[in-house]
Amino acid sequence: MLRLHLGSARSDFERVLLRRGVVELSAGRSCCSDCGRTPLTGEVVHLYPRGKIVCALCRPRERSEPVRTQPVRHAEHGQTVRLRPARAA
Repeated sequence: MLRLHLGSARSDFERVLLRRGVVELSAGRSCCSDCGRTPLTGEVVHLYPRGKIVCALCRPRERSEPVRTQPVRHAEHGQTVRLRPARAA
């Protein structure tokens, strides 16, 4: 009986950790204002006034022109290692 109780407590703890991880991962993502989908890396998104982001699939529904259009960059953009020329000794 005790063993079954510990097993369910462990699975509850694992479930809590999984939920917390999913929430943390999705917190920094931008999603489409119309469909709620997270655009994939390399996909084009359209930016409208007041921070509205629309994916390429929902763009035909919009009547106005976007302020800016840009590709979705991967999470490591700007944080990768850059090669530098060797210093002269």
